[in-house]
Amino acid sequence: MRVITTRLFADRNGLTQFLETVPIVRSEEASGDIPNLWRRLYEQFEASCRDGWRAKVEARWHYLKDAADIRMSEQIFLRRVGKPQDGIVSKFINRPLSRPITRLLLKFPIAPTTWTLSISALPFLSCVLLLRGDYAGILIGVAVYQLSSMLDGCDGEIARAKYLESKRGGRVDDFCDLMGGFFFMTGLGFGLGHAHGSAFYAVEGILWVLIMAANEFLLRIAKLETNLGSTDLTGALYPRHRQLIEHSGVLFFGERFVWWLLQLTKRDVGILFFLVLALAGLAPWILHLSLAIAAPGLLLTGITRIKTRAHGRGAVAPYSHL
Repeated sequence: MRVITTRLFADRNGLTQFLETVPIVRSEEASGDIPNLWRRLYEQFEASCRDGWRAKVEARWHYLKDAADIRMSEQIFLRRVGKPQDGIVSKFINRPLSRPITRLLLKFPIAPTTWTLSISALPFLSCVLLLRGDYAGILIGVAVYQLSSMLDGCDGEIARAKYLESKRGGRVDDFCDLMGGFFFMTGLGFGLGHAHGSAFYAVEGILWVLIMAANEFLLRIAKLETNLGSTDLTGALYPRHRQLIEHSGVLFFGERFVWWLLQLTKRDVGILFFLVLALAGLAPWILHLSLAIAAPGLLLTGITRIKTRAHGRGAVAPYSHL
């Protein structure tokens, strides 16, 4: 008979690892002082858990010696529910800020998609503030957008913590992120256009929206098999972006260059940089730089799409949960 103590905290794949690491505690005594027997078994089990945990460098389970260990175990667990595709800002700023919120949300029956939809109002609020076009409106609007980017990590953390990952959740999250970007750039473009008395900024915002819409459409209909091995580069890519990197020709510049290019142009990095530009009073450069990055991205996606048609193997690209 095996007894699993309730003091065991096991995260994803942790129970299997625990059973493989910690030896079985048993007693050969057939009779005797039962209370003392259970006490000795408990002491042996506790010692085995301590030794097994120390021996396992990446232990995915913890033996809770007392109530004080609960918080530590939860923090370690939440640090593991991030994604390998996280950008620099998500990894070192957004995730550390979102984890305490996720830890609180996990105490309630909140589904990941419910959280995704509940924070989708923030980009719209950001758009309303940006439409003012003045320094305060733009700064607060960009700050709200950065807040939505940080809170956007909670839905994925909840999904991975509760084993609720789904394609539907990924689709909803992708759509909300895309619409959030549309609201943000449109609000900023029209706000700056109103403040400067020029339609140029509004045209920039609308053009960015059209480019991103076309890019997303092409990404979802273009599909080629990829032969990228398991590297730091592939770990930083969502499945639907691997074909883009491999077949667009950008790898001509080398994997290290492409890795850094991806890191510096990820959504989380861009939004934080937008906040820096807004603080510096350089909000128009948010539009200029966004358009300068989006246009080549559409070109690369178009090249991949052309190769897809040449191979005659078009298919719907998979969604990935953000």
